[in-house]
Formats: sequence, C-alpha cells, structure tokens
Amino acid sequence: MLDKLDAALRFGQEALNLRAQRQEILAGNIANADTPAIRRGISILPAS
Repeated sequence: MLDKLDAALRFGQEALNLRAQRQEILAGNIANADTPAIRRGISILPAS
C-alpha cells in the first residue's frame, strides 16, 4: 500500500518539477521576445 502511495507522490513531484522547468523556459522566452539577437526567423521542420 505504501509503495503505491510513494510511487504516486514521486510521479506528482516529477510532474511538478517538469511544469516548473517549462514555466522558467517560457518566462525566459517572453522576457527575450523583443531582443533583436533572439528574434530570428528560425523555422522548425517536422521530423520525417
């Protein structure tokens, strides 16, 4: 029983860590949106 709880809590913790990391990346992108060196016309092609 405790193993299931531990696994669920570990999964939740990892999910929160990933969300926090994503939020930091997005915040950095928004902060640099008007920076000329960052604003390049890079196109990302889908993998084939």
